Amino acid sequence: MKIVIVEDEVRIRDGLRYLLSKMGSQYRVVAEACTGKEGLQLILEKRPDLVITDVRMDDMNGLEMLEALKDKHVETKSIILSAYSEFAYAQQAVRLSVNEYLLKPVNAGDFISAVQRVEALLAQAQEKQNPRELEIICEDLVTGRIQWSEPLAKSLSERFGITRQTKVMLVAAYMGNDYDRFPTVYELIKKEREHQQVSNNLLIRWEAEKTLFMAFYEEEMTEKRGRTVCQNLLRNRELFTQCSVGYYFCDDFCNLKDGCTLLRSVMDWNITLGDFSALDYSKIRQIKPVLRLYPNDSEKALRIAMCNRNQEGIEKAVITFFEGLWPDVQNACTPGQAKEFTARLLWLMINTGKGLGLFEISALDRHALFEQVRWAKTRTELIAVAMKIGGEMRFWQTAHLQDNVLITKAIDMIRSYYHEGITQDEIALKLGVTQEYLSTSFHKSMGISFSHFLRDLRIQKAKEMLIGTNLRQWEIATRIGYTDGKYFSKVFKECTGMLPTDYRRKNQ
Repeated sequence: MKIVIVEDEVRIRDGLRYLLSKMGSQYRVVAEACTGKEGLQLILEKRPDLVITDVRMDDMNGLEMLEALKDKHVETKSIILSAYSEFAYAQQAVRLSVNEYLLKPVNAGDFISAVQRVEALLAQAQEKQNPRELEIICEDLVTGRIQWSEPLAKSLSERFGITRQTKVMLVAAYMGNDYDRFPTVYELIKKEREHQQVSNNLLIRWEAEKTLFMAFYEEEMTEKRGRTVCQNLLRNRELFTQCSVGYYFCDDFCNLKDGCTLLRSVMDWNITLGDFSALDYSKIRQIKPVLRLYPNDSEKALRIAMCNRNQEGIEKAVITFFEGLWPDVQNACTPGQAKEFTARLLWLMINTGKGLGLFEISALDRHALFEQVRWAKTRTELIAVAMKIGGEMRFWQTAHLQDNVLITKAIDMIRSYYHEGITQDEIALKLGVTQEYLSTSFHKSMGISFSHFLRDLRIQKAKEMLIGTNLRQWEIATRIGYTDGKYFSKVFKECTGMLPTDYRRKNQ
Protein backbone atom coordinates (compact mmCIF):
# COMPACT_ATOMS: atom_id res chain seq x y z
CA MET A 1 0.00 0.00 0.00
CA LYS A 2 1.44 3.39 -1.04
CA ILE A 3 0.72 6.15 1.47
CA VAL A 4 1.11 9.94 1.46
CA ILE A 5 1.07 11.82 4.80
CA VAL A 6 0.00 15.49 4.74
CA GLU A 7 0.49 17.00 8.21
CA ASP A 8 2.01 20.32 9.29
CA GLU A 9 3.31 19.02 12.64
CA VAL A 10 6.65 17.24 12.24
CA ARG A 11 6.21 15.29 15.47
CA ILE A 12 2.91 13.82 14.32
CA ARG A 13 4.31 12.96 10.85
CA ASP A 14 7.24 11.14 12.45
CA GLY A 15 4.89 9.26 14.78
CA LEU A 16 2.58 8.15 11.98
CA ARG A 17 5.53 7.01 9.85
CA TYR A 18 6.90 5.03 12.81
CA LEU A 19 3.55 3.31 13.45
CA LEU A 20 3.23 2.36 9.78
CA SER A 21 6.76 0.89 9.71
CA LYS A 22 5.89 -1.27 12.70
CA MET A 23 2.71 -2.52 10.99
CA GLY A 24 4.69 -4.13 8.18
CA SER A 25 6.77 -3.49 5.06
CA GLN A 26 3.66 -3.48 2.86
CA TYR A 27 2.75 -0.06 4.24
CA ARG A 28 5.07 2.29 2.35
CA VAL A 29 5.13 6.04 2.92
CA VAL A 30 6.04 7.34 -0.53
CA ALA A 31 5.80 11.08 0.25
CA GLU A 32 5.20 13.59 3.04
CA ALA A 33 3.97 17.20 2.92
CA CYS A 34 3.37 19.94 5.45
CA THR A 35 0.81 21.96 3.46
CA GLY A 36 -2.32 21.15 1.49
CA LYS A 37 -0.96 22.57 -1.78
CA GLU A 38 2.27 20.60 -1.46
CA GLY A 39 0.27 17.51 -0.55
CA LEU A 40 -1.99 17.93 -3.60
CA GLN A 41 1.02 18.06 -5.93
CA LEU A 42 2.65 15.01 -4.35
CA ILE A 43 -0.57 13.00 -4.51
CA LEU A 44 -0.98 13.80 -8.20
CA GLU A 45 2.60 12.62 -8.80
CA LYS A 46 2.69 9.53 -6.56
CA ARG A 47 -0.91 8.30 -6.94
CA PRO A 48 -1.01 6.69 -3.49
CA ASP A 49 -3.56 4.14 -2.29
CA LEU A 50 -4.12 6.07 0.94
CA VAL A 51 -3.85 9.73 1.99
CA ILE A 52 -3.54 10.55 5.70
CA THR A 53 -4.13 14.26 6.19
CA ASP A 54 -4.71 16.87 8.86
CA VAL A 55 -7.68 19.20 8.45
CA ARG A 56 -6.19 22.50 9.58
CA MET A 57 -3.11 23.56 7.53
CA ASP A 58 -1.80 26.74 5.92
CA ASP A 59 -2.88 27.87 2.42
CA MET A 60 -5.16 24.80 1.84
CA ASN A 61 -6.69 22.56 4.49
CA GLY A 62 -7.00 18.80 4.18
CA LEU A 63 -10.66 18.79 3.14
CA GLU A 64 -10.00 21.42 0.45
CA MET A 65 -7.16 19.25 -0.81
CA LEU A 66 -9.44 16.20 -1.02
CA GLU A 67 -12.04 18.36 -2.78
CA ALA A 68 -9.42 19.34 -5.39
CA LEU A 69 -8.52 15.69 -5.88
CA LYS A 70 -12.16 14.82 -6.43
CA ASP A 71 -12.48 17.58 -9.04
CA LYS A 72 -9.49 16.05 -10.84
CA HIS A 73 -11.13 12.60 -10.71
CA VAL A 74 -8.30 11.17 -8.64
CA GLU A 75 -9.53 8.22 -6.60
CA THR A 76 -7.75 7.48 -3.33
CA LYS A 77 -8.70 6.30 0.15
CA SER A 78 -8.32 8.85 2.93
CA ILE A 79 -8.00 9.17 6.70
CA ILE A 80 -8.69 12.59 8.24
CA LEU A 81 -6.93 13.73 11.41
CA SER A 82 -8.43 16.65 13.32
CA ALA A 83 -8.16 18.30 16.71
CA TYR A 84 -11.65 19.66 16.18
CA SER A 85 -14.80 17.66 16.58
CA GLU A 86 -17.11 20.20 14.97
CA PHE A 87 -19.99 18.63 13.12
CA ALA A 88 -19.29 20.77 10.02
CA TYR A 89 -15.97 19.03 9.42
CA ALA A 90 -17.57 15.61 9.81
CA GLN A 91 -20.35 16.57 7.35
CA GLN A 92 -17.85 17.68 4.73
CA ALA A 93 -15.75 14.55 5.29
CA VAL A 94 -18.82 12.36 4.63
CA ARG A 95 -19.60 14.28 1.43
CA LEU A 96 -16.03 13.72 0.24
CA SER A 97 -16.28 9.98 1.02
CA VAL A 98 -13.52 10.14 3.62
CA ASN A 99 -12.94 6.59 4.87
CA GLU A 100 -11.85 7.30 8.45
CA TYR A 101 -12.12 10.35 10.73
CA LEU A 102 -9.77 10.32 13.73
CA LEU A 103 -9.50 12.96 16.46
CA LYS A 104 -6.19 14.21 17.77
CA PRO A 105 -4.34 13.17 19.79
CA VAL A 106 -4.49 9.97 17.74
CA ASN A 107 -4.64 6.70 19.63
CA ALA A 108 -2.18 4.13 18.17
CA GLY A 109 -4.70 1.31 18.31
CA ASP A 110 -7.42 3.36 16.63
CA PHE A 111 -4.99 4.45 13.93
CA ILE A 112 -3.83 0.87 13.18
CA SER A 113 -7.44 -0.33 13.02
CA ALA A 114 -8.36 2.52 10.66
CA VAL A 115 -5.47 1.72 8.29
CA GLN A 116 -6.36 -1.98 8.31
CA ARG A 117 -10.01 -1.19 7.48
CA VAL A 118 -8.84 0.91 4.53
CA GLU A 119 -6.61 -1.95 3.43
CA ALA A 120 -9.59 -4.30 3.50
CA LEU A 121 -11.57 -1.85 1.34
CA LEU A 122 -8.71 -1.72 -1.17
CA ALA A 123 -8.59 -5.52 -1.28
CA GLN A 124 -12.32 -5.70 -1.94
CA ALA A 125 -12.04 -3.14 -4.71
CA GLN A 126 -9.19 -5.10 -6.25
CA GLU A 127 -11.26 -8.28 -6.23
CA LYS A 128 -14.12 -6.52 -8.00
CA GLN A 129 -11.80 -5.10 -10.62
CA ASN A 130 -10.92 -7.42 -13.48
CA PRO A 131 -7.37 -8.53 -12.57
CA ARG A 132 -6.58 -8.94 -16.26
CA GLU A 133 -7.82 -5.48 -17.26
CA LEU A 134 -4.46 -3.72 -17.04
CA GLU A 135 -2.71 -6.66 -18.68
CA ILE A 136 -5.15 -6.56 -21.60
CA ILE A 137 -4.53 -2.81 -22.06
CA CYS A 138 -0.78 -3.42 -22.07
CA GLU A 139 -1.11 -6.34 -24.50
CA ASP A 140 -3.04 -4.06 -26.87
CA LEU A 141 -0.36 -1.39 -26.47
CA VAL A 142 2.56 -3.76 -27.07
CA THR A 143 0.98 -5.50 -30.07
CA GLY A 144 -0.04 -2.20 -31.69
CA ARG A 145 -3.81 -2.56 -31.36
CA ILE A 146 -3.79 0.75 -29.50
CA GLN A 147 -1.25 3.61 -29.44
CA TRP A 148 0.17 5.60 -26.54
CA SER A 149 -1.80 8.82 -26.14
CA GLU A 150 -2.60 11.45 -23.54
CA PRO A 151 -6.06 9.96 -22.81
CA LEU A 152 -4.42 6.55 -22.29
CA ALA A 153 -1.75 8.07 -20.04
CA LYS A 154 -4.44 9.79 -17.99
CA SER A 155 -6.47 6.59 -17.70
CA LEU A 156 -3.47 4.54 -16.56
CA SER A 157 -2.59 7.21 -14.03
CA GLU A 158 -6.07 7.61 -12.58
CA ARG A 159 -7.08 3.96 -12.55
CA PHE A 160 -3.83 2.12 -11.89
CA GLY A 161 -1.43 4.72 -10.51
CA ILE A 162 0.93 4.28 -13.49
CA THR A 163 2.64 7.45 -14.68
CA ARG A 164 5.23 8.26 -17.33
CA GLN A 165 7.86 8.09 -14.59
CA THR A 166 6.97 4.52 -13.62
CA LYS A 167 10.00 2.33 -14.31
CA VAL A 168 9.65 -1.18 -15.77
CA MET A 169 11.83 -4.29 -15.73
CA LEU A 170 10.86 -6.47 -18.68
CA VAL A 171 11.46 -10.21 -18.90
CA ALA A 172 10.71 -11.97 -22.21
CA ALA A 173 10.14 -15.72 -22.49
CA TYR A 174 10.25 -16.79 -26.14
CA MET A 175 8.56 -20.13 -26.83
CA GLY A 176 9.61 -20.71 -30.44
CA ASN A 177 8.83 -24.19 -31.75
CA ASP A 178 7.51 -25.17 -28.31
CA TYR A 179 4.59 -22.78 -28.62
CA ASP A 180 2.18 -25.59 -27.75
CA ARG A 181 3.50 -25.27 -24.18
CA PHE A 182 2.41 -21.63 -24.05
CA PRO A 183 -0.64 -22.17 -21.76
CA THR A 184 1.40 -24.32 -19.36
CA VAL A 185 4.26 -21.83 -19.07
CA TYR A 186 1.76 -18.98 -18.76
CA GLU A 187 0.14 -20.62 -15.71
CA LEU A 188 3.51 -21.47 -14.15
CA ILE A 189 4.73 -17.89 -14.47
CA LYS A 190 1.47 -16.55 -13.02
CA LYS A 191 2.12 -18.61 -9.89
CA GLU A 192 5.83 -17.78 -9.73
CA ARG A 193 5.45 -14.01 -10.03
CA GLU A 194 3.28 -13.99 -6.90
CA HIS A 195 6.42 -14.86 -4.93
CA GLN A 196 8.43 -11.91 -6.25
CA GLN A 197 9.19 -8.92 -4.04
CA VAL A 198 7.70 -6.41 -6.46
CA SER A 199 3.98 -6.02 -5.81
CA ASN A 200 3.20 -4.44 -9.18
CA ASN A 201 3.64 -6.89 -12.03
CA LEU A 202 2.01 -7.78 -15.32
CA LEU A 203 2.02 -10.78 -17.61
CA ILE A 204 1.68 -9.73 -21.25
CA ARG A 205 0.93 -12.31 -23.94
CA TRP A 206 2.06 -11.69 -27.50
CA GLU A 207 0.86 -14.92 -29.03
CA ALA A 208 1.58 -13.95 -32.65
CA GLU A 209 5.26 -13.62 -31.70
CA LYS A 210 5.25 -16.72 -29.46
CA THR A 211 6.43 -14.56 -26.55
CA LEU A 212 5.42 -13.90 -22.96
CA PHE A 213 6.51 -10.65 -21.31
CA MET A 214 6.67 -10.12 -17.56
CA ALA A 215 6.68 -6.46 -16.54
CA PHE A 216 7.68 -5.54 -12.98
CA TYR A 217 7.00 -1.86 -12.40
CA GLU A 218 7.19 0.85 -9.75
CA GLU A 219 8.50 4.40 -9.65
CA GLU A 220 11.20 3.56 -7.10
CA MET A 221 12.59 0.62 -9.06
CA THR A 222 16.27 0.77 -9.94
CA GLU A 223 18.02 -1.28 -12.59
CA LYS A 224 19.89 -3.17 -9.88
CA ARG A 225 16.67 -4.05 -8.07
CA GLY A 226 15.06 -5.08 -11.35
CA ARG A 227 17.94 -7.42 -12.20
CA THR A 228 17.63 -9.03 -8.78
CA VAL A 229 13.95 -9.71 -9.45
CA CYS A 230 14.83 -11.24 -12.84
CA GLN A 231 17.58 -13.43 -11.43
CA ASN A 232 15.26 -14.73 -8.71
CA LEU A 233 12.67 -15.54 -11.32
CA LEU A 234 15.12 -17.26 -13.65
CA ARG A 235 16.27 -19.62 -10.92
CA ASN A 236 13.08 -21.58 -11.51
CA ARG A 237 14.29 -23.60 -14.49
CA GLU A 238 11.02 -25.53 -14.59
CA LEU A 239 9.51 -22.41 -16.15
CA PHE A 240 12.17 -21.93 -18.78
CA THR A 241 13.36 -25.40 -19.77
CA GLN A 242 11.95 -24.84 -23.26
CA CYS A 243 12.07 -21.02 -23.34
CA SER A 244 14.67 -18.50 -24.36
CA VAL A 245 14.75 -15.66 -21.86
CA GLY A 246 15.92 -12.05 -22.04
CA TYR A 247 15.52 -9.01 -19.80
CA TYR A 248 15.71 -5.25 -20.17
CA PHE A 249 15.27 -2.22 -17.88
CA CYS A 250 12.88 0.48 -19.17
CA ASP A 251 13.21 4.00 -17.70
CA ASP A 252 9.53 4.86 -18.08
CA PHE A 253 6.22 3.15 -18.71
CA CYS A 254 5.33 5.07 -21.87
CA ASN A 255 8.21 3.21 -23.58
CA LEU A 256 6.74 -0.19 -22.71
CA LYS A 257 6.04 -1.04 -26.36
CA ASP A 258 9.50 0.08 -27.52
CA GLY A 259 11.06 -1.91 -24.69
CA CYS A 260 9.23 -5.10 -25.70
CA THR A 261 10.18 -4.57 -29.36
CA LEU A 262 13.83 -4.00 -28.46
CA LEU A 263 13.83 -7.05 -26.20
CA ARG A 264 12.43 -9.19 -29.02
CA SER A 265 15.36 -8.14 -31.21
CA VAL A 266 17.73 -9.06 -28.40
CA MET A 267 16.22 -12.55 -28.39
CA ASP A 268 17.87 -13.13 -31.80
CA TRP A 269 21.13 -13.60 -29.89
CA ASN A 270 19.94 -17.02 -28.75
CA ILE A 271 21.10 -18.05 -32.22
CA THR A 272 24.66 -17.03 -31.33
CA LEU A 273 24.79 -17.94 -27.63
CA GLY A 274 22.68 -21.10 -27.77
CA ASP A 275 19.01 -21.90 -27.32
CA PHE A 276 17.34 -21.44 -23.92
CA SER A 277 19.91 -19.01 -22.53
CA ALA A 278 19.20 -15.88 -20.47
CA LEU A 279 20.03 -12.72 -22.40
CA ASP A 280 20.92 -9.44 -20.70
CA TYR A 281 20.47 -6.46 -23.06
CA SER A 282 23.35 -4.48 -21.55
CA LYS A 283 25.74 -7.42 -22.01
CA ILE A 284 24.54 -8.18 -25.54
CA ARG A 285 25.50 -4.64 -26.54
CA GLN A 286 29.09 -5.36 -25.50
CA ILE A 287 29.50 -8.40 -27.77
CA LYS A 288 32.00 -7.85 -30.58
CA PRO A 289 30.77 -9.52 -33.80
CA VAL A 290 32.92 -12.28 -35.31
CA LEU A 291 32.60 -12.51 -39.08
CA ARG A 292 32.68 -16.09 -40.38
CA LEU A 293 33.03 -17.52 -43.86
CA TYR A 294 30.20 -19.43 -45.48
CA PRO A 295 30.73 -23.22 -44.95
CA ASN A 296 31.18 -24.27 -48.58
CA ASP A 297 32.41 -27.76 -47.71
CA SER A 298 29.17 -28.61 -45.92
CA GLU A 299 27.20 -27.23 -48.84
CA LYS A 300 29.10 -29.47 -51.24
CA ALA A 301 28.40 -32.53 -49.06
CA LEU A 302 24.71 -31.62 -49.11
CA ARG A 303 24.70 -31.42 -52.93
CA ILE A 304 26.29 -34.85 -53.21
CA ALA A 305 23.77 -36.37 -50.77
CA MET A 306 20.91 -34.87 -52.79
CA CYS A 307 22.39 -36.23 -56.04
CA ASN A 308 22.67 -39.67 -54.45
CA ARG A 309 19.10 -39.38 -53.17
CA ASN A 310 20.39 -40.20 -49.72
CA GLN A 311 17.83 -38.96 -47.19
CA GLU A 312 20.01 -39.77 -44.20
CA GLY A 313 22.99 -38.12 -45.88
CA ILE A 314 20.94 -34.97 -46.54
CA GLU A 315 19.94 -34.68 -42.88
CA LYS A 316 23.53 -35.30 -41.75
CA ALA A 317 24.85 -32.65 -44.16
CA VAL A 318 22.30 -30.10 -42.87
CA ILE A 319 23.32 -30.75 -39.25
CA THR A 320 27.02 -30.49 -40.15
CA PHE A 321 26.33 -27.20 -41.96
CA PHE A 322 24.76 -25.63 -38.88
CA GLU A 323 27.32 -27.04 -36.46
CA GLY A 324 29.91 -25.20 -38.52
CA LEU A 325 28.17 -21.91 -37.78
CA TRP A 326 28.57 -22.32 -34.00
CA PRO A 327 31.79 -24.20 -33.19
CA ASP A 328 31.93 -22.34 -29.86
CA VAL A 329 30.58 -19.14 -28.26
CA GLN A 330 33.66 -17.07 -29.12
CA ASN A 331 33.53 -18.00 -32.81
CA ALA A 332 29.79 -18.27 -33.36
CA CYS A 333 28.03 -16.46 -36.19
CA THR A 334 26.09 -13.33 -35.36
CA PRO A 335 22.30 -13.72 -35.68
CA GLY A 336 22.31 -11.76 -38.93
CA GLN A 337 25.06 -13.92 -40.44
CA ALA A 338 23.37 -17.14 -39.37
CA LYS A 339 20.10 -16.08 -41.00
CA GLU A 340 21.89 -14.99 -44.17
CA PHE A 341 23.76 -18.32 -44.41
CA THR A 342 20.54 -20.25 -43.72
CA ALA A 343 18.71 -18.40 -46.49
CA ARG A 344 21.57 -19.21 -48.86
CA LEU A 345 21.36 -22.88 -47.87
CA LEU A 346 17.60 -22.91 -48.53
CA TRP A 347 18.11 -21.50 -52.02
CA LEU A 348 20.65 -24.24 -52.70
CA MET A 349 18.29 -26.97 -51.52
CA ILE A 350 15.32 -25.57 -53.44
CA ASN A 351 17.15 -24.99 -56.72
CA THR A 352 19.17 -28.20 -56.61
CA GLY A 353 16.12 -30.22 -55.58
CA LYS A 354 14.09 -28.72 -58.38
CA GLY A 355 16.82 -29.41 -60.91
CA LEU A 356 17.11 -33.02 -59.77
CA GLY A 357 13.35 -33.49 -59.82
CA LEU A 358 13.17 -34.18 -56.09
CA PHE A 359 10.07 -32.05 -55.67
CA GLU A 360 7.78 -29.68 -57.48
CA ILE A 361 8.74 -26.10 -56.71
CA SER A 362 5.05 -25.19 -56.56
CA ALA A 363 4.67 -27.54 -53.59
CA LEU A 364 6.91 -25.28 -51.49
CA ASP A 365 5.70 -22.04 -49.97
CA ARG A 366 9.04 -20.30 -50.41
CA HIS A 367 7.83 -17.01 -48.96
CA ALA A 368 6.69 -18.73 -45.75
CA LEU A 369 10.01 -20.58 -45.45
CA PHE A 370 12.10 -17.43 -45.72
CA GLU A 371 9.79 -15.58 -43.34
CA GLN A 372 10.43 -18.34 -40.78
CA VAL A 373 14.15 -17.69 -41.16
CA ARG A 374 13.64 -13.96 -40.85
CA TRP A 375 11.70 -14.21 -37.57
CA ALA A 376 13.63 -17.11 -36.03
CA LYS A 377 14.99 -16.53 -32.53
CA THR A 378 16.71 -19.87 -31.92
CA ARG A 379 19.07 -22.27 -33.65
CA THR A 380 16.43 -24.98 -33.46
CA GLU A 381 14.08 -22.92 -35.61
CA LEU A 382 16.68 -22.33 -38.31
CA ILE A 383 17.58 -26.01 -38.50
CA ALA A 384 13.89 -26.96 -38.60
CA VAL A 385 13.31 -24.88 -41.75
CA ALA A 386 16.13 -26.66 -43.62
CA MET A 387 14.91 -30.03 -42.37
CA LYS A 388 11.43 -29.19 -43.56
CA ILE A 389 12.69 -28.70 -47.12
CA GLY A 390 14.59 -31.99 -46.86
CA GLY A 391 11.38 -33.66 -45.76
CA GLU A 392 9.57 -32.34 -48.82
CA MET A 393 11.95 -34.17 -51.17
CA ARG A 394 10.36 -37.13 -52.86
CA PHE A 395 12.58 -39.85 -54.22
CA TRP A 396 11.35 -41.93 -57.09
CA GLN A 397 8.49 -44.23 -56.13
CA THR A 398 6.02 -46.25 -58.20
CA ALA A 399 3.57 -46.90 -55.39
CA HIS A 400 0.91 -44.80 -57.11
CA LEU A 401 1.14 -47.21 -60.07
CA GLN A 402 0.70 -50.39 -58.07
CA ASP A 403 -2.56 -51.18 -59.84
CA ASN A 404 -0.90 -50.82 -63.26
CA VAL A 405 1.57 -53.68 -63.29
CA LEU A 406 2.53 -53.13 -66.93
CA ILE A 407 3.64 -49.49 -66.48
CA THR A 408 5.35 -50.26 -63.15
CA LYS A 409 7.44 -52.94 -64.85
CA ALA A 410 8.17 -50.61 -67.77
CA ILE A 411 9.46 -47.87 -65.44
CA ASP A 412 11.59 -50.35 -63.50
CA MET A 413 13.15 -51.52 -66.77
CA ILE A 414 13.80 -47.92 -67.88
CA ARG A 415 15.58 -47.16 -64.63
CA SER A 416 17.59 -50.36 -64.86
CA TYR A 417 18.69 -50.05 -68.51
CA TYR A 418 18.51 -46.32 -69.41
CA HIS A 419 22.30 -46.16 -69.60
CA GLU A 420 22.41 -48.96 -72.19
CA GLY A 421 20.39 -47.08 -74.81
CA ILE A 422 17.26 -49.22 -74.35
CA THR A 423 14.30 -48.41 -76.64
CA GLN A 424 10.54 -48.54 -76.34
CA ASP A 425 10.37 -51.44 -78.80
CA GLU A 426 12.78 -53.51 -76.72
CA ILE A 427 10.76 -52.94 -73.51
CA ALA A 428 7.48 -53.73 -75.28
CA LEU A 429 8.97 -56.98 -76.57
CA LYS A 430 10.19 -57.96 -73.11
CA LEU A 431 6.73 -57.20 -71.65
CA GLY A 432 4.92 -59.12 -74.39
CA VAL A 433 2.85 -56.22 -75.73
CA THR A 434 2.91 -54.17 -78.88
CA GLN A 435 4.89 -50.96 -79.06
CA GLU A 436 1.67 -49.02 -79.81
CA TYR A 437 -0.14 -50.45 -76.76
CA LEU A 438 2.80 -49.66 -74.45
CA SER A 439 3.04 -46.11 -75.83
CA THR A 440 -0.67 -45.42 -75.32
CA SER A 441 -0.80 -46.96 -71.84
CA PHE A 442 2.38 -45.18 -70.71
CA HIS A 443 1.17 -41.75 -71.76
CA LYS A 444 -2.25 -42.34 -70.18
CA SER A 445 -0.75 -43.37 -66.82
CA MET A 446 2.20 -40.98 -66.64
CA GLY A 447 0.92 -37.94 -68.54
CA ILE A 448 4.11 -37.93 -70.60
CA SER A 449 5.40 -39.91 -73.54
CA PHE A 450 7.82 -42.79 -73.14
CA SER A 451 10.57 -40.97 -75.07
CA HIS A 452 10.23 -37.79 -73.00
CA PHE A 453 10.24 -39.78 -69.76
CA LEU A 454 13.43 -41.60 -70.82
CA ARG A 455 15.05 -38.33 -71.91
CA ASP A 456 14.15 -36.55 -68.64
CA LEU A 457 15.51 -39.43 -66.59
CA ARG A 458 18.83 -39.32 -68.47
CA ILE A 459 19.09 -35.52 -68.07
CA GLN A 460 18.32 -35.85 -64.36
CA LYS A 461 21.09 -38.40 -63.97
CA ALA A 462 23.42 -36.10 -65.93
CA LYS A 463 22.68 -33.25 -63.50
CA GLU A 464 23.54 -35.48 -60.56
CA MET A 465 26.87 -36.41 -62.12
CA LEU A 466 27.67 -32.82 -63.10
CA ILE A 467 27.08 -31.67 -59.51
CA GLY A 468 28.29 -34.68 -57.55
CA THR A 469 31.26 -35.94 -59.59
CA ASN A 470 34.26 -34.70 -61.57
CA LEU A 471 33.49 -36.84 -64.62
CA ARG A 472 34.10 -35.21 -67.98
CA GLN A 473 31.20 -34.38 -70.25
CA TRP A 474 31.75 -37.25 -72.69
CA GLU A 475 32.03 -39.72 -69.79
CA ILE A 476 28.70 -38.56 -68.41
CA ALA A 477 27.10 -38.85 -71.86
CA THR A 478 28.27 -42.44 -72.15
CA ARG A 479 27.06 -43.34 -68.65
CA ILE A 480 23.52 -42.16 -69.32
CA GLY A 481 23.11 -43.87 -72.69
CA TYR A 482 24.28 -41.31 -75.25
CA THR A 483 27.03 -42.35 -77.65
CA ASP A 484 27.51 -38.85 -79.04
CA GLY A 485 28.77 -36.19 -76.61
CA LYS A 486 27.69 -33.32 -78.83
CA TYR A 487 24.18 -34.71 -79.14
CA PHE A 488 24.03 -35.08 -75.36
CA SER A 489 25.10 -31.45 -74.98
CA LYS A 490 22.37 -30.34 -77.40
CA VAL A 491 19.64 -32.32 -75.61
CA PHE A 492 20.83 -31.06 -72.21
CA LYS A 493 20.59 -27.44 -73.35
CA GLU A 494 17.10 -28.00 -74.79
CA CYS A 495 15.95 -29.31 -71.42
CA THR A 496 17.73 -26.92 -69.07
CA GLY A 497 18.49 -23.83 -71.14
CA MET A 498 22.24 -24.14 -70.59
CA LEU A 499 25.19 -26.28 -71.64
CA PRO A 500 26.44 -29.01 -69.27
CA THR A 501 29.62 -27.04 -68.51
CA ASP A 502 27.58 -23.95 -67.57
CA TYR A 503 25.26 -26.00 -65.38
CA ARG A 504 28.24 -27.51 -63.53
CA ARG A 505 29.84 -24.08 -63.04
CA LYS A 506 26.60 -22.62 -61.66
CA ASN A 507 25.99 -25.44 -59.18
CA GLN A 508 29.47 -25.99 -57.79
